[in-house]
Amino acid sequence: PGLNIKSRNVQAPLPLRILVPVLYNTARLVYIWNWATSALTLGALGRALAITNAAYWGLNLFAFLIPIASLRYMRAHFFGVEAQEVKIRAGLE
Repeated sequence: PGLNIKSRNVQAPLPLRILVPVLYNTARLVYIWNWATSALTLGALGRALAITNAAYWGLNLFAFLIPIASLRYMRAHFFGVEAQEVKIRAGLE
């Protein structure tokens, strides 16, 4: 009567998982930069919003994702070191 289905939890490797937000953020910055430098009459408020958006996403990419998050993910993947605590995971000695 009951059908037991076991599923495997298949996840992408850690370097690929951090690559997704980095690529998304990079693509977003391209469009935001085009918006901020467009020839359209955005007005002062529109231009300020575009520049603020570019600064926010630029800081996210260059101050967090690349220097902090990428290094934590790479360390966890290649060396088996946890990101928060500097401990070796079981089986990866």
